[in-house]
Amino acid sequence: MYNHLVIKCRGDGRSYMLNLHTPGDFDVTWGDMFTYALYTRGGPYWQITKIPFSKFFLQSKGRIQDIQNPLDTDRISSIGLSLVDQNNGPFQLELDYIGIEYDPNHTEEFAYEMYLFENEVRGIVNW
Repeated sequence: MYNHLVIKCRGDGRSYMLNLHTPGDFDVTWGDMFTYALYTRGGPYWQITKIPFSKFFLQSKGRIQDIQNPLDTDRISSIGLSLVDQNNGPFQLELDYIGIEYDPNHTEEFAYEMYLFENEVRGIVNW
């Protein structure tokens, strides 16, 4: 199973959000996506960014959710990029490739808070 998203890009020094969409039913989870910040250096050089799937956080309709769930990589249906630095004007982000890879040294399952209490996990909703 893959555990990292790898992007080779050349940016303009502005900040972007990388959005992974997971399809949901037409209910309260409609519009949920997993997000991670992508910072570009600017200049003429390409940068390779390796992002663990465990670092993506859940947001819905533009708001970070209080209760975070790990990303189910089998449910990813599309990838999107959003410019998020709130500055008007032209932008430039070139993508050479987007890929996935497995790193056997990365064992983190989920980067955000999970609380273990006798036979249950709080902070994750299990339906």
